[in-house]
Amino acid sequence: MASFIASSTVRRFVSSSGFAGGVLVAAAGVVASISSPLSWLDDTNANNYSTKVSCQAAPSASPGTKSALDKSTLRTRMTCVGRFSLESETSTNPSIPTFFVALAGNKPFTAHSFAQLWKDRGMQDLHPRFHHVVSPTHVGYFEPNTEELDIQEALPPMIYRNDLKHRIQACLTHPLNVNDALWQVQISSGILGSSGAIPGNKVELLRQEFPYFKESILLFRGHHALADGVSLTAAFGDLCDEAQELRDAVHHEVKRRMGRNKTILQRLQLYLKRLVWFLHGSVQATLHHVYLLLFTPNNPFSELQDLLQTEINQTDGRTVSWCDAAPLNQVKQVAKSMGKSVTINDVMVSCVTYAVAKQLEFHKTRLQATHPDNAILKRVHNTINVVIPVHLGGGVLLPGQSVGNNLGAFCAQVPGEGTIGAEVRLQHVHESLHTVKNTPAPLLSYMLARVATSCFPISLKQWLFTSAITQSHACVAITNNRGSPRELHLDGQAIVSMAGFLPLPPSIPIGVSITSYNGEISLSVTAEPWAVPDSDLFLKWMLEEYARLEKITKAEEKTKGGRTYF
Repeated sequence: MASFIASSTVRRFVSSSGFAGGVLVAAAGVVASISSPLSWLDDTNANNYSTKVSCQAAPSASPGTKSALDKSTLRTRMTCVGRFSLESETSTNPSIPTFFVALAGNKPFTAHSFAQLWKDRGMQDLHPRFHHVVSPTHVGYFEPNTEELDIQEALPPMIYRNDLKHRIQACLTHPLNVNDALWQVQISSGILGSSGAIPGNKVELLRQEFPYFKESILLFRGHHALADGVSLTAAFGDLCDEAQELRDAVHHEVKRRMGRNKTILQRLQLYLKRLVWFLHGSVQATLHHVYLLLFTPNNPFSELQDLLQTEINQTDGRTVSWCDAAPLNQVKQVAKSMGKSVTINDVMVSCVTYAVAKQLEFHKTRLQATHPDNAILKRVHNTINVVIPVHLGGGVLLPGQSVGNNLGAFCAQVPGEGTIGAEVRLQHVHESLHTVKNTPAPLLSYMLARVATSCFPISLKQWLFTSAITQSHACVAITNNRGSPRELHLDGQAIVSMAGFLPLPPSIPIGVSITSYNGEISLSVTAEPWAVPDSDLFLKWMLEEYARLEKITKAEEKTKGGRTYF
């Protein structure tokens, strides 16, 4: 991976020689270049550039005042979770959520298109934090970015899926200089279906109807100090052609949930109920976590790590993969058939636990050939622990709300065996998740991060963060992102596919992202190479378990004589 990054050319045009071909864009400032795929991640060869293309963006101040901004009056405080993520990350586990968006249209989507869209949508006013960097002199503060934002145009991926995988891996593992930029975008355009970002069945349908369509890939990465992954995805919606419709839908849903105005007595009753829930739930969540710390088995991958790293050549970087899993309505029907309170998230988490069990079985079978007497390989893990991040705002940005870090998390114990039935596994997963997510565990984790950020030195924060995850014995992190239920567009081009990739916390070797968009559930996996050498195979195991659940649902519908929805 290091050699792959080192082979890249220029990331940003900052030549002190004032090369006439470089074009600096005012204030919202975008520098666009056509360069090697990973050039945006490398500062070492700043004078090796290719063609530069300018794209005008909206100025936030006159040129004369921009350089003379009084930063002391414009600094803003970082969120506690953002600062905590910045100060607790490690060199091998940078906290950089990454996602790609695949467009299809009759012309390439370029850096010019992105810059103009950024200006037209008023993104600098809607989400001003995108135009800030971490202050190098004032700990815990942002300050205005006086440099131009870096929007790269790269050559299109040439080798199906592999090239895009390499770029995603580099985005996840290569550190981001937060004093220089909090986020980066790389744009590439090519033949429809050539990158592997769009599933093959969608490519075939598009080719039949629009044979001259091109595809464009927007690869985005942003530090967790800027915002959590849910906020970044929601903010991306403000760039879409349907941005106002999305905001109106959120506003309507908020208004619906608030209902009619309540009397003072009704409000008091509601506050008392919430207080009782918080106090009782906090005790329950604390006892649950203490139980996990004291009585659950170790992370099974940690036990095998030394053996696996001696067997596998690649021990650094990440393995990544993505795919469409199933239509959203189909997954809803599967969940409904398994129980009234079973959710889509329960179904997908159950599939993840099966894939984890198969991965452990795969490793132990292979290692027993070379280590037949090793006691670790004979241990049976009936349960494993999973960490599930939770967006405290319900996975959306409220009207008028800018990007931020509104994230908590909880840990749960789920089945770890691969031999139990799919329906039994799902019921166990549902019961475990239902118990914990109805407590204020995510809110408590958020509050603890605030306390740690405010009171503890950086070294202690890093130790606390690493220890908390290690002692939870979790082996996989699973996040759920809800996208638009309908197809969205950027500058008239359809967003056909998207996938997000979870930055791995220390000691957790696997991260899975579950995303819904345009009536489809998609999956992506990020993993340590020694834990999941073949991430495509890991997703295949997940789909196998889902197929079993779907088969059970179809059989039940047939027995009942009911109408199926798939």
